[in-house]
Amino acid sequence: MLYELLLFLPGIVCLFWIAGISLLAPRTSTYSMMVAILAAGSVFIISSGCCISQHVSPTVLLICSTLRVIAAPSMIPLFWLYMMRLRGQGAFRIGQFIWLLFPATLGAATIALSTLAGPDNVRDYMPLFYSGLTIPSDRIVATYFFVTGPIHFAAIGLEAIIYVILFVGMMRTDNLRFSHLPKFRRGFRLRVPELQSYYIFFLFTIFLITVFIPRLWLIHYPWISTILSVLWAISFFQLGFISLFSAKATISRKEMLEGFRYNYNAETKSDAIEKMLDELVEEADTPALKRLFNQIGTRLPSEELHPTEMPAEGAKSPASHIFSAVAKSWDDDSLLSRFEHLIFGKQLYLESGLTLVDVAEKLHTNKTYVSRLVNSTYEMPFPDLINTLRVDYAEQYIVAHRDARQNEIAHACGFSSASSFNNIFKKVTGMTPKIWLATKETQAPR
Repeated sequence: MLYELLLFLPGIVCLFWIAGISLLAPRTSTYSMMVAILAAGSVFIISSGCCISQHVSPTVLLICSTLRVIAAPSMIPLFWLYMMRLRGQGAFRIGQFIWLLFPATLGAATIALSTLAGPDNVRDYMPLFYSGLTIPSDRIVATYFFVTGPIHFAAIGLEAIIYVILFVGMMRTDNLRFSHLPKFRRGFRLRVPELQSYYIFFLFTIFLITVFIPRLWLIHYPWISTILSVLWAISFFQLGFISLFSAKATISRKEMLEGFRYNYNAETKSDAIEKMLDELVEEADTPALKRLFNQIGTRLPSEELHPTEMPAEGAKSPASHIFSAVAKSWDDDSLLSRFEHLIFGKQLYLESGLTLVDVAEKLHTNKTYVSRLVNSTYEMPFPDLINTLRVDYAEQYIVAHRDARQNEIAHACGFSSASSFNNIFKKVTGMTPKIWLATKETQAPR
């Protein structure tokens, strides 16, 4: 009895989370795809459990075999479509649904062949075929088992190869590193899409192991199917739980553990609400922040409000425009503040060969997020921002070291070469370093 319960436990977990996210997070962009994965997973788990159970009748075995042929090839395409939704894709393109032709075709062929051969004939051969004792002499029945066997496994194998290739490509473009997981466990923040991608990959691995382990092994060695069932249940539970946070950009392990926001009493209420407000302010867009500020203004006395004073606009150089946009509250944990602390506070722009991927990795976020942040905050692309800061630093360096050679200046300011420094300096200031210094000396008071 316990063994049978463990076989179907992952399916029960899937059904639990279908109900859970439908109640708690039905408006997230990933909701429909997550429900599809959980639904297909529950069908696959339950039908697979029936196929290795000793207490299933041939009729139920026939139905479960058909359902498994449809559900198993659906899993990998749904995994990939879910990851595309995690990356921010809205409506899917028609070409992205081509994968789903595999389960649709195999399911239709299985139903058609079982109808042509006669369900009774297929049922009679099933116990013998799955026991490895005989191959049906009837061609239609033999074709049925060929489709549900070798063809079925070949389709899943092809899907797996495509998925691995696409996943490796996504790891490179989105800066996904499995080494980020230990940092996440130590308290570092991690992108929610990245974290979910790892859970999906673990599910994908367990799925392949389950599909390609011979059925006779699972029957003769119940401990194998028990271990797989436990792994399935844990993985589905973790994936369902993290899907509740799909609307967030980044998350820490502590935030996940404190996911039930109203778990506080009268003594801890103030701290809990303050933490919620900090997180919501970080996630909010400009219109929402304006509305929040107006609401705060109507509820607090005017003497309690302390608006932040904006610094006066200084010189009209590109660098001064950038520095005027730098936030002063480096103590908060927003992406902008962490970016500015890294670039301006630690002068990371002086590192030669610095790339957007390098910065994103240090911030444990996606390079796309950093690129959008730079463009919206400083109104220029990331390379232009870094080059402008380097040129501003170079101007100070040249004045302090008038006899320095261009190679020395370029190295000190983060440029890869003297020629690169010369070209970028001229592009930003409109003149070469030598002419700029000469102009500076002529303008100096005597």
